Amino acid sequence: MRSQERAGLNISIVGLIMLLVLLILSGETVEKGRSFINSESFTFSLIYLVPRDTKIILEVEPSTADLSLMLLDEENMARFLKGQSFTPLAEHRGFSGGVILESTPGRGIYGLYMENPSKNAVSVRTRIIMTGMMMDALALSLTLISSGIIIILISLLKREKSGRG
Repeated sequence: MRSQERAGLNISIVGLIMLLVLLILSGETVEKGRSFINSESFTFSLIYLVPRDTKIILEVEPSTADLSLMLLDEENMARFLKGQSFTPLAEHRGFSGGVILESTPGRGIYGLYMENPSKNAVSVRTRIIMTGMMMDALALSLTLISSGIIIILISLLKREKSGRG
């Protein structure tokens, strides 16, 4: 086996291992958290999300509370913290609970800003439910597998061509 064929085989094996790990990890993942927001106060949380089918669900207690909240990606989070103009991925006013995000735009850190304008403290339970494959990692593993196979085929074709000549 030539060094090119060995390299192609190794690349394909790495891609296959990645694919197997992705298949194992593709089950449902649930992350939970709880925040307490005092009256006329706010909280800012960082969330790491991957490109999977994702739902962010917030449950507010008491259910009569009306929160203002925004979900920001990294770029808009930096703008928000610097006091510059920004565009949130999701924004809700008068929010008393429910789903705030149905899918993840991409892998990265997101900021969840929650403001409690009322005179009473509130408790917010956060559930992040992720299902399915990490699409960016799936694409990388399939690219590695196919690249390895192409390298092997090119090496075999070169060997066959030089053997005939």
